[in-house]
Amino acid sequence: MTALAFEAAVRSAILILLVWVVLALTRPRNPHLLKALWTSVVMASLSIPLLMQIDIAPAVVAAPTLGWTIRPDGIMLAHGMSVRALGAFAYLVPTFVLLWRHASGFGRLWYIRRDARALCVPWADGLDVRLSARIPSPATFGRTILLPEESSAWNRPKLAAVIAHERAHVLHRDCYVLWLARLHACIFWFNPLAWWVARHLAELAEQTSDEAAIEAVGNRIDYAEILLGLGMGRSSELAAAMASSGLSKRIERILSGITLSSAPRRSQLALVVTSVLPVVALAAVPLRLTTQSSVDRTQASAAVTGTSILEPRVVSWGPLEAYYPKEAMHKGIEGVVELAITLDRAGRATDTQILTEDPLDMGFGAAASAAAHAMRYDNPTGHSVTFTVRVKFALSDVPPANDTAASETSGGH
Repeated sequence: MTALAFEAAVRSAILILLVWVVLALTRPRNPHLLKALWTSVVMASLSIPLLMQIDIAPAVVAAPTLGWTIRPDGIMLAHGMSVRALGAFAYLVPTFVLLWRHASGFGRLWYIRRDARALCVPWADGLDVRLSARIPSPATFGRTILLPEESSAWNRPKLAAVIAHERAHVLHRDCYVLWLARLHACIFWFNPLAWWVARHLAELAEQTSDEAAIEAVGNRIDYAEILLGLGMGRSSELAAAMASSGLSKRIERILSGITLSSAPRRSQLALVVTSVLPVVALAAVPLRLTTQSSVDRTQASAAVTGTSILEPRVVSWGPLEAYYPKEAMHKGIEGVVELAITLDRAGRATDTQILTEDPLDMGFGAAASAAAHAMRYDNPTGHSVTFTVRVKFALSDVPPANDTAASETSGGH
């Protein structure tokens, strides 16, 4: 899982960088189109872990040589096996913490929305508008507009500007876009670009809503004063808050006299979404960890660190005493077999090949092959992998001196 998350995050980062470079060269100004484009990028990034499971042309990865020692008492000593539990723990714990944090915030806002007092007034224009004393400034949660209690004393122009702003959030489904971006950031929390995209989408959502409010007010200066009057209230990342943390930057943009943009047609949105697909392909192709150069780099790194994200491992096995050849055991003969094992993407042993066997004609090769098929594996590559195992059939309790010095004893069924 850790390797999958890392590869997906790298692909996502390259996808974001490619889109950013294209936008830097073309310099589009319409925040509606930009928001649609970055929303498509987030959705594409979230789909990358699923797309990675599709092998159009599965490659075979050559993994490092591993070592097993099988004894008549059923105990197997595994040499060179990497334990990736620490890596998975380091990824999953922050992920769950972030998901729990956002789920808790979502729950709090849901309760605020549920307990808020619904308004049935003409100026609501059929929208779900509610009053709550628990929010400092206007915000949109889902399709609900939340107003602070003090809004009942606002004058008509201010109220019209606020409703126009929040109505735009509802019509553009900005809250759902922000939720999606936050989910993307939680999953790829170690990728700073994921957090940048979430912040950028929030800024674009406020820009499009500000433009809608300017059209309703008809005067940029008046609307800027209304925003200043709302203050810098504490906003939530799970709701589109009108008085957000980027208020000063928004006011500068409003007063700069920039031309108001128009919402794109559906055909334009479809074109923007479609344009992301080739970029997704470009981001995916160079990152196949199954290419030999990538494997060589990973194994070189493994030689330095003592670990490998491409190294398969045994997760469970049955009683191994049955695999020690009876005749060899009665004669007190030990043996060594070098075995090539091929795993599929799910970690199932699909093929074994005896490379060397010493001594011959004692059944050690067939026994090692049978034991290899009976074991269950973890294949972190996500692709077909072939690796070599040196199987030692030992009668003594001590591993042979020529086996890997740094070994770990594994046990499990």
